[in-house]
Amino acid sequence: MNNNSLFYASDADIYDALYSTKKRVTINLLVEILRGRGIIVSEEANREHLVDYISSLPHDYNDYTHLIETVSSSARSEKTASTSLSEVVKKEEIDNAFESLKLARDNNNEAYSMAIIDNKVIIDVQYTEIDRSMTRLRQRTHKEAKIEIEIVDGKTKIRHPANDRVHDIVDTIIDKIEQQKTGPMEKESLDFSGIPSHEIRSDFFKRLISSIEGYKLHGVTKINVNHADTTNTTDDDASSDDDYSAAEQELVGIVENAILKGESLLSSKEFQSLAQSGFYITSIRWTAEKQSTPRSKLEFEAQFHNAKDCTHFRYNVLGVYTGLDQGYTQNRKQLKPHEKTQYLRLIENTAQRVYSSIREEQHNAKPII
Repeated sequence: MNNNSLFYASDADIYDALYSTKKRVTINLLVEILRGRGIIVSEEANREHLVDYISSLPHDYNDYTHLIETVSSSARSEKTASTSLSEVVKKEEIDNAFESLKLARDNNNEAYSMAIIDNKVIIDVQYTEIDRSMTRLRQRTHKEAKIEIEIVDGKTKIRHPANDRVHDIVDTIIDKIEQQKTGPMEKESLDFSGIPSHEIRSDFFKRLISSIEGYKLHGVTKINVNHADTTNTTDDDASSDDDYSAAEQELVGIVENAILKGESLLSSKEFQSLAQSGFYITSIRWTAEKQSTPRSKLEFEAQFHNAKDCTHFRYNVLGVYTGLDQGYTQNRKQLKPHEKTQYLRLIENTAQRVYSSIREEQHNAKPII
């Protein structure tokens, strides 16, 4: 018996799931659910009464499935991560790694399939996540992860959803591939752990958001910052206490990280004050305008999951705003899968290009002894 199974949903389970998702399950949606069952109620009805009434009704499997989709439908899409291997991996080696992967993770309740689409190997993984902090009806989330493997410029690129479970799966795939090689393959990823300078770490994000090919930076709407680890800061990076006011020195002693939301954040006095006090960007959300017709505006986000060391780079395309005669639509639209893949590659390639430039600049800046 699978102890994670939910054999049926009680009245209390349904009530808790609907009542706890006020932003997602609105009165209009509750009215729509009832009308779908031939029950007419007023849109002026009390939300709690509607939830109570729906939970008291009999529910078959299809009703239960629809409720699950309703309370889970607005879950945010996951960010993407990627790893480049230093050499070409043959299809036969991927096939062997895939079979070994299924055997190695046989006890993880995961279903695997593999296909070739547009010269890319797509490994599809379906699994269920359990979150016992949620109401019972929302504890089990059925998820699907697509791992893309393609050959780009003589290297093997692996792109995948950025979560711990899929990271483990990808690590297993790479390990199974390496076992077929004569030696370990070099893994290329964005890693600023060896560059503690808070100015350079922030500069990476500033250059990234202003270098997307075919797009012009429109605005920055959210920034996460962390304070530089003073134990890793070089003498050249350290600033004299005389440079800061007493209030700023107290701020640095209390605040380790901060989140800024608004418009034009990079030029805001709040961000400038934090930057001068040794804080660096670890996550950023921005919009960029397409420089060709038809007009549109995309919203991106990028971050280092390990904020202290600036490692485990992740990124996402949140959606698109359609251009109007004056400005853009208020609400963003979700991108189609093939469109999203195109823009993920754009961020990925831009980030790698900026990172390589910074590494080269750091190398050239080293004094010759």
